[in-house]
Amino acid sequence: MPMTRYNPARTRFLLDVALACLLLAPLAQAAAAPASQDESLDEVEVKGTRSELDQLRNEMVLVEDRFYERYNELNPNHDFDTHCHMEARIGTNTKRRYCRAVYQERAQQKEGQEYAEALKNMNQGQPWVPPTTPTIMIEARRKDYQNNIRNVVKKNPELVEMLKERYELGQRYAASQRKIFGSKVKEEDKSETTLPAGP
Repeated sequence: MPMTRYNPARTRFLLDVALACLLLAPLAQAAAAPASQDESLDEVEVKGTRSELDQLRNEMVLVEDRFYERYNELNPNHDFDTHCHMEARIGTNTKRRYCRAVYQERAQQKEGQEYAEALKNMNQGQPWVPPTTPTIMIEARRKDYQNNIRNVVKKNPELVEMLKERYELGQRYAASQRKIFGSKVKEEDKSETTLPAGP
């Protein structure tokens, strides 16, 4: 393999894109409507290529898990350690993967505790005091969280390589989606592969 010259601007761009992908985009769920019954040959072909998507999605999850495991080991601020979970949002049974920092999980727990306390107080005749929305606390520290990840990654080439690997898998995933579904990709699936300019 030929040696490529180090390009700080390109490395910074790849780092920002990969970080944005990890920080802002949950993994996509299976996409596309089922083929009609009288297209049995096409149906077999679609199933085969859907398994390609599943395989790429699983590879992305494994890379993300390795990344966050190593990042958490190297991270000096454990409030910014990040853990991923499969969970369903309130009102739905569809589970998705969410990766959150410890400080974000604590903000959500605090909202739940304040809500329970407000209900208890209201049952005792006190006025309703709404809980603090976790978004305020999460957004107040988001920039520090992102800078912390950048700083830890910059000091560890192993993490940079994992981000590059995740970025390349995301690109392959997007290409496979386009090959299978054309431009009719669901919005939640686009979030997997359409990467913002920066976190």
